[in-house]
Amino acid sequence: MNTNSFPKDLYEYIDIIKTNPKLYLGSKTISSLSAHILGYTIACYYKGVEETLVPDFTYFNDFVVDHYKTGTAEEGWKSILLRSNQNDDEKAFDEFFKLFDSFRKSLHSS
Repeated sequence: MNTNSFPKDLYEYIDIIKTNPKLYLGSKTISSLSAHILGYTIACYYKGVEETLVPDFTYFNDFVVDHYKTGTAEEGWKSILLRSNQNDDEKAFDEFFKLFDSFRKSLHSS
């Protein structure tokens, strides 16, 4: 990515956050990341920005449920990651990126 430009989509933005989470989020926690992603998607909605993400981020909930074999997609990836990491917000943050990378690779190659 050209560091002098804005990220082209949510996935590129998440990649940027991963490089320096405290700079972008204030804290390295799954709660901060989740709130930031929600804010990003709400801003896109209000600005009329439609992103074509491969794979579609809405399937990440199902991916996390399948990975842990627990919870439901309605529960949400943040809650499942927190519970699966003993409510350790920073540990859940690190786990998010492991799963997110796997999610992108596994469904992108399908």
